[in-house]
Amino acid sequence: MQKHAKLICAAIVLAIVAGVVQFKAEAIEQALSGLFGSLGVETKENYEVQQNGPTVDHLKFDGILKEYADDDGWPRPDAQQ
Repeated sequence: MQKHAKLICAAIVLAIVAGVVQFKAEAIEQALSGLFGSLGVETKENYEVQQNGPTVDHLKFDGILKEYADDDGWPRPDAQQ
């Protein structure tokens, strides 16, 4: 019986923690980004541009990024399905 009581207490604690995380998600996000620094990515071309060489249209990649990430680079919860 004592084993079941421990499991019930653990489930209650996890439910409370999940609720706090849900309601304080933005504050937690800001705190973590402050701890680990900026999540920004700096991109650059690794090869020299060749006038007659192949090209890559980055607009499609930019569209995907904007669809699934916010301006700070965090995943958008409304886009995850």
